[in-house]
Amino acid sequence: MKQDEFRNELVKSLFDDDVISKVKKLIKSGGDKIGLELFDMTFRLFKPTDQNINLELLLQTIIEKPTINKISKMVTHLQPIGFYTWESGFFSNKISVNILNEFESIVERMIMDNKIQPTIKINKLSYIQNAIIGGFSMDTFIEVEKIYSEMEKNNSLDVSEYDKKITVNGIEINLIMSFDGYPQMFVIDDSNKSIPIGAFPKTSGNISCNPARALDIDFHKFYNMGLLSAFKGIN
Repeated sequence: MKQDEFRNELVKSLFDDDVISKVKKLIKSGGDKIGLELFDMTFRLFKPTDQNINLELLLQTIIEKPTINKISKMVTHLQPIGFYTWESGFFSNKISVNILNEFESIVERMIMDNKIQPTIKINKLSYIQNAIIGGFSMDTFIEVEKIYSEMEKNNSLDVSEYDKKITVNGIEINLIMSFDGYPQMFVIDDSNKSIPIGAFPKTSGNISCNPARALDIDFHKFYNMGLLSAFKGIN
């Protein structure tokens, strides 16, 4: 499937009438999950809190680690596509959909082309909020794992060799190696200022996902909302 078609179908799923109907049922029920099949893809609606329901796509990614033995592994995880919020009150039907940065322009274009006709309010997140969601996604975590694998293979003392630029959630993320030997994460804002998002130190073989201190509140908010896919792997 072409990438543009794939992203269009993800956006259509967010605004699908049947999906929104199931969101309303999930708001009022005692459950927290509903499985869905759309466009030959597997989704679920997941209610991690009483304030949001996520539309999540089941993804599988094969990772080839750049080690001497070229070890491969399959990573299965749930990737949030967007999330729904609503006005408090048992009988309230006023639902909003919150779209992520990578889908903003697609939503706008599809509305203009009359390919989707939203019946609910559309909300957007800030640039830094989107950077947190992208920075602590499974896509970013996989790249961090690759950096550590490259370090183990090459054993180079020049840490700058492992610096990377990746694009996640439509945002360019800079993974810069610290002199202490772990990747730090930065984004560049509209004023060309470098903003620290977090770091990925490794201790006793385990990689930690640590937010920048100034972003700690939003990090834990999004973690509790189930929006950080680095923590949504399925064994």
